[in-house]
Amino acid sequence: MNNKISIAQLQALIIIAALGFEILIMPMVISSTFELCFIIIAGFLLCLLAVNSDINIQGNKLLCFIYSVKNILVAVLLIRILTDVVKDVLLNDILIYQIIFIIVLSAGYSAWKGIEAIARISQMLFWFVVIGTIYIYLMAVPDIDLGNFAGDFYFKNIIKSCLFGFVMNTAEIIILIKSYLKRESKRAIKAVILSFLLVFAITLVIIGKIGINGMKRVEYPLFEIMYTANLPNVFIKRQEGIFIALWIISALVSVFIYFGTTVSFMEHMNIKKKSATIMLMIFTFALVLFYNGTKAVRTYCFLQILGGIITAFVIPLIYIFRRNKIE
Repeated sequence: MNNKISIAQLQALIIIAALGFEILIMPMVISSTFELCFIIIAGFLLCLLAVNSDINIQGNKLLCFIYSVKNILVAVLLIRILTDVVKDVLLNDILIYQIIFIIVLSAGYSAWKGIEAIARISQMLFWFVVIGTIYIYLMAVPDIDLGNFAGDFYFKNIIKSCLFGFVMNTAEIIILIKSYLKRESKRAIKAVILSFLLVFAITLVIIGKIGINGMKRVEYPLFEIMYTANLPNVFIKRQEGIFIALWIISALVSVFIYFGTTVSFMEHMNIKKKSATIMLMIFTFALVLFYNGTKAVRTYCFLQILGGIITAFVIPLIYIFRRNKIE
């Protein structure tokens, strides 16, 4: 493998990753449909910045270090969130350290194989994940109560909503894998638009079915829809397990991207690939195991906002200004 990916593979990575943690976390942080709109707009503007910036992380050791540190912290929180979800929703009888070990081992193997292998897997599973996700939320549409969309919005929430645009990690993913592209990345904006439309539509379905107050009462509003949707028992019963598995695949893709790019950045800091992979796995496992999972989502949002201002906004903006000055 040459560790290079096509635009089609980048598009698959963007969309599948968006159907992972974005649709899990978004219903947990918004307070109205207006906030959702501002978050989507802010996230989309960040993606435009990422696509048009000529940043090359691998060509600068300082950038490799900055993004590696950020990636590790994000990966730890994502794995902790994923572990808690898998244990609560799917594997109640399994010890939490066993789930963490399996996820970290899988992430380490994906990092060893490289970003191209992750992209190929995403491309192969793309239609299964997208069609399956759309199907289950379409089944929930008839149960939507339009009254749930009504809500107050205060202008003081605009800044907060725009900051939550950093929680949409699509822009960051584009920045992380720009240097792996065989061609320029501007065509990726089509995938960005589709992924944001899916996140927006799915979140609206969740709001419409259980309401803002209902979303605050349940731990994971995303899975509440999966369990309560009126799915026809055409082939098998308990179909929600299949769709939860599809979501887990989407969530793992995000983890794999952060792991794979981090190992690559560590290589550019003169750390051998084998040593980088092993160090990353051990360090991540230790941090995830001893981190309090109840605060993982809140910490993740805080990290994405605080760190994202630097990695997804300031640094790409500097590269755009520098390019314009040279031209």
